[in-house]
Amino acid sequence: MNNNNLNIKNKLRLLHVVASPFPANQGTAAATCELISALAKRGHEIHVVTYYQGQEIELPNVKIHRIPRLGNPNKIFVGFNKLRPVLDFILIFKTLQVALKVKPHIIHSHHHEGIMATFLTRLLVKIPTLYHCQASMEQELPLYLRPKYLFRKLGYFLDVMAPKIADYNIAVSKDLADEIRNSSRECTYLPIIVDYKIFMNPNGFHPLDQYKLDDKKIVLYTGVVDQFQGIDNLLRAMKFVKEKVPGSMLVIATPISNRGQIEQHRDHIDKLGISDSVLFIENLPFKELPGLLSAADIAVIPRKHCPGFPIKLLNYIASNKPVVAMKGSAKVLVDEVNGMVADNYEDFGEKIVKLLRNPELGTIFAEKAKSILEDFTPETVSSRMEEIYFDLTNEK
Repeated sequence: MNNNNLNIKNKLRLLHVVASPFPANQGTAAATCELISALAKRGHEIHVVTYYQGQEIELPNVKIHRIPRLGNPNKIFVGFNKLRPVLDFILIFKTLQVALKVKPHIIHSHHHEGIMATFLTRLLVKIPTLYHCQASMEQELPLYLRPKYLFRKLGYFLDVMAPKIADYNIAVSKDLADEIRNSSRECTYLPIIVDYKIFMNPNGFHPLDQYKLDDKKIVLYTGVVDQFQGIDNLLRAMKFVKEKVPGSMLVIATPISNRGQIEQHRDHIDKLGISDSVLFIENLPFKELPGLLSAADIAVIPRKHCPGFPIKLLNYIASNKPVVAMKGSAKVLVDEVNGMVADNYEDFGEKIVKLLRNPELGTIFAEKAKSILEDFTPETVSSRMEEIYFDLTNEK
């Protein structure tokens, strides 16, 4: 690929390789959607190679190229799936096919699987390639596969190898960027995007209206309910909260219905004796998230280790809600300054109680936290991404 005729004033033709269901409104998939949408609004020609699964989310001026369908395209999954190695293998050839057809200026690969899917293309076609690191495989693979020690070693190998394939590396958190630098590769920290205006002006629909919880103190968790999210510790903390703040209610709202995990959590809830204080809302549409957040008293993140960046944290802050987070997920929070940061589930429960008993303190924290949002806007992040693209094509 010859980029010598590319001028900075011209718009780029970009091929994003997204090794996950796309588009989707949870976790890093949502952050990827936001970035691609923002780049398309800047006038770039966007092509996306991805799995056959995806949600019905409108992405104007984005051309999606899917691998052949192997099942239900509406069945969205998070993390490891037994079919995923097959999908990633097919993605290798789909990436090459689309790259040869559209002749992009840059290939932007998301996730470890995304950069691995570009390997054959890089051997055959000289196109600058960027790796977008969004997770640590050393930490994530053992969550899904056994024996843990073996897959932790495999994950470490992937963490080291993935950045070596690309011409340029970016990461969604400072922690991940530091890990890549420690493996002797350059890496730029690029914040994820939150379009905070939609959270500041909810549409007025409150998903909790039907549950008659007006007299309750709402502790809200949003996101997937897999074990690695720390839901067990959240439930343990809630037992303490219920004892100290009668009338408190934990609402767990997930965009995906994971019946197996939810049933496990319900068993745990029964054993803890807090069945009347926990409400699950499954398959929550993204459009209802702002209204749900507006009805909460505080929002929580119980995940102990998060090398990436939890997009729910930005959603909470944008909704002007005080946040209690475990230290590994706190990222931009400073304890007792713009939020509450906990070391363990006992500390987690105590800090939830403190905020429920002192709503004025929560208001102060929420207002202070909002100052960080300007670093995560679509305009700020997509502009920086654009600069990286032009640097990569050697045309600045």
